[in-house]
Amino acid sequence: MVQTPFFIYAFIIFLSLFPYVINGVDIPCIVDDDCPILFFPRYSMCIDGLCLLFFLY
Repeated sequence: MVQTPFFIYAFIIFLSLFPYVINGVDIPCIVDDDCPILFFPRYSMCIDGLCLLFFLY
């Protein structure tokens, strides 16, 4: 009986992450080292005070 509310609670937390992933989050930065480290083929750079994501092909 406890499993149902726990599952619903976990599902709500899981779904609440999607607006950030879909809409994106502006990460402020000053230099390139302030941006998160990404795996190949993605690269992030600090341009105009925001981290921008680039794809290397």
